[in-house]
Amino acid sequence: MVGKVVRPDSHIEDLHWTTLEELAKCLTRDDNYLKVVNESTNWYGDCVFSDNDVAIMRNSQSPGRKLLEKLKEKDRDICTIQDILFNCKLYDAHNILLTNEPMQIVSPVDDVEFNAELGMDLEISVVVKGSPLPTCQWFHNGCSLPGQTQFSISFENFGVENIGTYWCQLTQVINGKLMIQNSGKFVLVLNPAPPVILSHPRDITVHAKQDFMLEVKAVAYPQIKYYSWHKDGCKLEETVMPWIKILDVDEKNAGNYWCVVFNEISGIKSKEAIVTVKRNTLAPTTPDIRLEFPTDTKRMGDWVNLVCTATCCHTVRFYCTLNEKKIEGRDNKASIAENSYLNKYEYHLDYRLTDDDLRTRNTLKFRFVAMSSIGSQSSKEAEITVVRDQREETITARNKFALLIGNCDYSCDYSLTTPSEDMKRLAEKLVRLKFRVMKLDNLGKEEIKAVVQLFAGFVQKDDYVVFYFAGHGFNVHSNDYMIPIDAPLKNMGDRDRTRSGVNQLDTNHCICVSFVVNLLQKHKPALLFSIYDMCRRSFPPQRIAPQEPVIAARNACTLFSTAENYEAYENENSSVLIQTLIPLMEKKISLHALVAEFQRNFFTEAEGKVNDKQFPTAVFDLAKPLYLTNEPNPLCEDFADGGVLKRWEKLASVGGRKEFGMVLDGIAVTVGIKCCQQEISKYRQEVSWIISNCVQVVITLSASGRTFDTSTVDKDGLFLEIQTNMGKQTEEKLEGIIQDPVILTVPAIQDLKDGLLVTVTFKNSKRFELGKYQQNLGWPSLSKEINVRSPYNATTL
Repeated sequence: MVGKVVRPDSHIEDLHWTTLEELAKCLTRDDNYLKVVNESTNWYGDCVFSDNDVAIMRNSQSPGRKLLEKLKEKDRDICTIQDILFNCKLYDAHNILLTNEPMQIVSPVDDVEFNAELGMDLEISVVVKGSPLPTCQWFHNGCSLPGQTQFSISFENFGVENIGTYWCQLTQVINGKLMIQNSGKFVLVLNPAPPVILSHPRDITVHAKQDFMLEVKAVAYPQIKYYSWHKDGCKLEETVMPWIKILDVDEKNAGNYWCVVFNEISGIKSKEAIVTVKRNTLAPTTPDIRLEFPTDTKRMGDWVNLVCTATCCHTVRFYCTLNEKKIEGRDNKASIAENSYLNKYEYHLDYRLTDDDLRTRNTLKFRFVAMSSIGSQSSKEAEITVVRDQREETITARNKFALLIGNCDYSCDYSLTTPSEDMKRLAEKLVRLKFRVMKLDNLGKEEIKAVVQLFAGFVQKDDYVVFYFAGHGFNVHSNDYMIPIDAPLKNMGDRDRTRSGVNQLDTNHCICVSFVVNLLQKHKPALLFSIYDMCRRSFPPQRIAPQEPVIAARNACTLFSTAENYEAYENENSSVLIQTLIPLMEKKISLHALVAEFQRNFFTEAEGKVNDKQFPTAVFDLAKPLYLTNEPNPLCEDFADGGVLKRWEKLASVGGRKEFGMVLDGIAVTVGIKCCQQEISKYRQEVSWIISNCVQVVITLSASGRTFDTSTVDKDGLFLEIQTNMGKQTEEKLEGIIQDPVILTVPAIQDLKDGLLVTVTFKNSKRFELGKYQQNLGWPSLSKEINVRSPYNATTL
């Protein structure tokens, strides 16, 4: 929360009481007041607060308020308090003390160079003054670092991949004015170092005719050139990989093995590993099991390849556990294969490491069990350490879904021009990115709630989700609200192509953004990209309904068309946001980079068009560099009966094709009639890419299996009138041979209370009625789901 503007040289007693209360809460939370106490020192470096002062704070109901009282006694000005809060990394508290001071980079001003040692821990940081605090984005060798948006960046176990030039880009907005500055550069250099062995070859016991592998793990700078393997004082071979594999062993292969690791500086000898070779005897009745794996440290996204071998005179079956939980091998994380030859049985496991593994624990323990009819045997545990890496992962979505809502037809002359067209353009772009799109026009409050609940039912873990709303909106106490078309709009303010200032509107008539976000987050998508193309002007409402806080899940990016308390604008054919965003969406760049480029392009392309009144804002809670272009990778169960993709196709159904015959002035005519999704013909027919509440009634005509010629009935042509039970109708003049279908667009099918009735009437050139037929095309699935007045949906909302 941002407080009221104060002077930097003012004192605590000058602050508004609401600012003091908010600051006290922030300092009390998580014992933040203790950080301020420890940072508050005098010229000699001694703490200015006594032990008694700290005890009084700790025993108070509001330690933060007591701290402010003590700071008031010590006459600390606001500027000094801001410096202390920054040093304590209490950035939220810092922004409550709003002074509107332009940012100033304190350090580093010039480029600095650090000489790091291999494996050390290192932190680089920028110190900045100014209020509000600028947003921060770190760069490495010219590329932005996803997720690195704090004023410092830490390196654990500094290595070769961390070498390079770093800097921080700072962005600040004061009274609508955008300022961008870059810090001085941090040049991180790694000092040359000889090899250091992290893990040594291990003792091993094998049977004759088996294979074995020894491995060493080491780091060095410059990088390791080769590995020299030795046995009993004799050199075996040099390898570029950190392991050696001996095949089809016999007793001569027993002995002491070691490795010497070399880089350009020097070499280092590993510890010796004792290899014992046992003579073969008759195959045991209980499985004799062994396990091999090539490495004990992996990164997210890597595959762990494990092989378990058992010798037994009976048939052997295997299974594997991960942290004592059985691996089934039925998803895209695990692949299992088994084979056998004579008395030797093998079990191969390929397992992909994901974020779930890292969240569970850093060390994964695999154990194999071999079972025969006589008994079973367990292997030793194979321990895999999972580490994070700044390398970009190859990431795929499970499924990709988008919900687009565009409200145009508001009451009281507050209609908007472009949301429907913007939504159509956005839907076409999302389909090109392989999103399945639900696109709906002109929804009321209960319809929006029903649609969001319906859409959320398709979202599953690891899906990519886009939510878009275009229409009127507003902001109250940092809560954003979408205005449905049935909201009672009064005193809306300006009507100059803005997406609405609002006055005296009850928030109970509107939809809070947190309702949509929280409902979708409960289904744990991998990405939730929300776009709100609406105004965010603040006003004192008649009533404020309590709202839930937004769920944070490190998977979200929210793009607002403008900043809090500002308007959003539309041009003649498109909103300024959509006009700038659409050309960027197919770029293969991370969402962080896409939004940053959008903001740059917006201020370049929209300069002068909105008179410096619109400032798009993005809020990131993303832990990964996700791309809108990431490919979908559905699971098999998604295609099965009852799976989400089957249910999606069922929802897209709007009725089959119907045919009936009519006799027009003695000529038999076959009339084909069907209802279909409005845009479906533009995309691959095997997938219903777009589901809309705007459908099309398509009429085709034929006679005796051939195209229909109207001149056989009336040489001057015919009139075809199509009418629905929703009041929508059209009339077309038909002349000559009719090859193209006649199409009637039917919007707002959510208003249907039963089946869609279509009445077809033919008239001659004198407009005399020749024939009339009514056909029930059925109740579209989408209409059943979102028609909140229907008995069908009454029990589910």
